[in-house]
This record gives sequence, C-alpha cells and structure tokens, in this order.
Amino acid sequence: MSTLAVDSITNATGTNAIGITSTGVVTRSNIVAFMGQKTNGSGYSTGGVIPFNLTHLAHSAWNGSVFTVPVAGIYQFTLVGHMQSTSNSGFELAIYKNSAFGVSGYALNSTTTRQRVQVTYLQSMSVGDTIDFRLNQGDVWDGAQSGVSCTGQLIG
Repeated sequence: MSTLAVDSITNATGTNAIGITSTGVVTRSNIVAFMGQKTNGSGYSTGGVIPFNLTHLAHSAWNGSVFTVPVAGIYQFTLVGHMQSTSNSGFELAIYKNSAFGVSGYALNSTTTRQRVQVTYLQSMSVGDTIDFRLNQGDVWDGAQSGVSCTGQLIG
C-alpha cells in the first residue's frame, strides 16, 4: 500500500484544480455551476436566446444568456417555465449546444391552465462548447420571482 502525500493537484496551466484540507476533505477551487432567472416582465414572447436578468451561484463562464464550458466533462442543464398566455397554440422551451438544437420540451395550449415545461440535458462537453436556453414557440411567464429559470453544473 502507498500513500499519496499532496495538498493540491494542479492542472496543465499550473492552477490548483482540487485541494485536500488538513482533515482529508477534497475541495475543488473551480466549482462550475450557475442559475439564471428571467423575472423582469410579465410575459416573454421573443423567440430565440432568453436573456436572464438574475444570476445566482454564478460561475464566470455564464454571462446571463450563454454558458461557455471552462472545464471538459459531463454537465447537466435544466430549463423550466410555464406558458404565459392561454390563447396561443402552445409553447416550446429548448436547450442548444454550440447553437445547434439539443433538446426541447413542448406543451399544448390549455384554455384553463398555463402548462409547465421542464427540459433537462445531460451532455458530454468540451472546453469552449456553448449552451444557451431558448424560447422556440409561444410565450413564457417571466414575472416576479417565479419566472423562467435555468441551471447548469459540472457533474463529473
């Protein structure tokens, strides 16, 4: 049996990728995660990339609209929202990788309730790949604290 006696492991650029505390806890100095919300209106109907006005747990790779992958690995992304209008033919939320369609969630129109859609995308990503979150059809509620939101995190 061998013992590895290090207090940090550096990546190719010389910065610490992970560390080990004196009690043996492994830490990562570069936790890659973000959450965005669009809460500054009362119904967003412009198709294309959604501009999120609030960011929580922001990694520097997230600019409020596009996430640019800083560390290669497996990522999970989620987009959730509900339709604003009950008078349209439905709505579609989507996640795009490198400006190409990745996955979407679609809800049919309802005249009594505002359908909710959640889209989850689990994907192998390379450094420099991009992810954006889009409204492809219809309109989505973006008011108050319960507007459309997205998350992303490196999971392995």
